[in-house]
Amino acid sequence: MANGTIAFDTLQTSGQITGTAKSVDTDYVVNGSAKAWLNQSDGTTIRDSFNIASITDTSTGVHRKTMTNAMSNANYSGGGSGAASINSETSGNRMMSANPSTTTLVYIVCFDTAGNKSDLGYIGSNIFGDLA
Repeated sequence: MANGTIAFDTLQTSGQITGTAKSVDTDYVVNGSAKAWLNQSDGTTIRDSFNIASITDTSTGVHRKTMTNAMSNANYSGGGSGAASINSETSGNRMMSANPSTTTLVYIVCFDTAGNKSDLGYIGSNIFGDLA
């Protein structure tokens, strides 16, 4: 069986989807979509994710994410949000930062409202950039 290449500029649905755009430029898929994302709770519990192989709790408020597929370099961008607990309207906003380390490792550092490193009950993080 021979492997080949399919080349196209636009993805389009068969018309089964209503109320949304029915086509998207492939440049947007390649350049505008998150290359990894994570919904995490309770330390190293992954609730759902894309392109995340594992989480390691390295210290209070610090987690190391290992991506399944490498980024093209360590200059990618990350962001996200956090809360003291999941599914709570009163848990208050918390801060977090995504710090790229290597093409497959990113550190997530979480802070409470006073600016101290803190373990959070919910972390939502994402990575944007180019895959290798």
